[in-house]
Amino acid sequence: MSPKHQTDVTPYHRSMPVSVEAMLRAHSYMRTGRPSDTWDPDVDDQTFFALLGEMIVVGMHRGNDLGELTLSVTNVTVMPGADGPIPAGDHVAITISGRGDWTPEQTWSRGAGPSEPFVTPDLEVAIVASDAIYGYTRQASPETGGITAMFPAAAPPDD
Repeated sequence: MSPKHQTDVTPYHRSMPVSVEAMLRAHSYMRTGRPSDTWDPDVDDQTFFALLGEMIVVGMHRGNDLGELTLSVTNVTVMPGADGPIPAGDHVAITISGRGDWTPEQTWSRGAGPSEPFVTPDLEVAIVASDAIYGYTRQASPETGGITAMFPAAAPPDD
């Protein structure tokens, strides 16, 4: 998503639920990882996929080919009273990881106020526009790292 080429499709856009299982199948050209029971994020699909695309671009700029990147999903529960920038509740973390230099490590929090752009200006625009509540980059080892965005989990469907 480039600030120079933004298109306002809001009047024509009706948000669709994002299915983690469908997303992983659609990105099967990448390495994927997930828990046995995945939660879906409670997000606007258009801004979610714009952010995911920018996260993939960040991974490719670290020297990875698309098929070398890993797209992983993690279910995260933050207990009430826990310290930190992530609110209590159930969340879905989406991570793009691969080889390369992922420094400097950065964090982003909804409502944290102005700071340097989160990784790149385009990624900053995408994460602010999305329903993400938290994001971070991490250098996991001298050779690998990744970027994660966290979203509220959708309520489970009624049985």
